[in-house]
Amino acid sequence: MHESTLLSVLRYYRNRAGFTPDEPTVPECDSVAKGAWRDTDMRRWEIRHERKIMFTALTRRLSPKLILFGSLTTFLAAAPAPAPGENREMTRTAAVHAAPAVRPSTAPPPGLQLRTAEPATAAPAPPPVRPAEPHAPIFTVRSILALDHPLAPGEYAWSDEGVPEGRLTVVADLTAERLYVYRGGIEIGRSAIVSGWGDKPTPLGIFPILEKDRDHVSNIYGAPMPFMLRLTWDGISIHGSVVSADYATHGCIGIPDEFASELFARARKGDYVLVTRGWKANGTGRA
Repeated sequence: MHESTLLSVLRYYRNRAGFTPDEPTVPECDSVAKGAWRDTDMRRWEIRHERKIMFTALTRRLSPKLILFGSLTTFLAAAPAPAPGENREMTRTAAVHAAPAVRPSTAPPPGLQLRTAEPATAAPAPPPVRPAEPHAPIFTVRSILALDHPLAPGEYAWSDEGVPEGRLTVVADLTAERLYVYRGGIEIGRSAIVSGWGDKPTPLGIFPILEKDRDHVSNIYGAPMPFMLRLTWDGISIHGSVVSADYATHGCIGIPDEFASELFARARKGDYVLVTRGWKANGTGRA
């Protein structure tokens, strides 16, 4: 574009913008003093001057918007939400509750056995079982509960407020002695557990919930097993129980009654339970 045309365009848009600065002053230099300032040099200086005027005008008008946009961008970038399937986790705060304390004795409650330092008879763990799948279990974790302290025997946490309804996935970690409840990959419950011991270990594998019975009584031990969620037809289930470091089950997974009530109310037949050792969701250990 010719210099004189460019200068006219810049002045046209500057006038339309309503920005009228003081008249430009011819730059002071030796050539001007000597009367040697050429028309071409003057036009080039005026073009630079007009560009500076336009830049100043745009900066004054846009700076508040740019500051707001920058602040919003910084805020959004500070706490990005993980997309489903990403190997990133958020935490949700939950209060820890304690079940009523039970004094250990030489006579354990019905359906439980005393847990010694070493099992008297250690039977080999049964092979992992993977039954037919009515729907594919998803054990990807998107969010976990943030507790103010690690769970002690008999303690649990439950928080499903604001979590969308849906099917559950449950993970029982026999090594950590914890049970985790997830809905859509979001942890909504965590509890200390008791499990099998000695010659009656808890089998490992993935099990669908086969049956629910709120007031179940064991036909083998005659013991109440409230809020029972059956995992196998040969007697393995999740149910309410006294949870103590001194006790063990005969193969079932025992959880505090209050936690069992919450889980029973939300679990459905066909929801999956993973029984494992050293649970690592998304490659990360659990507390």
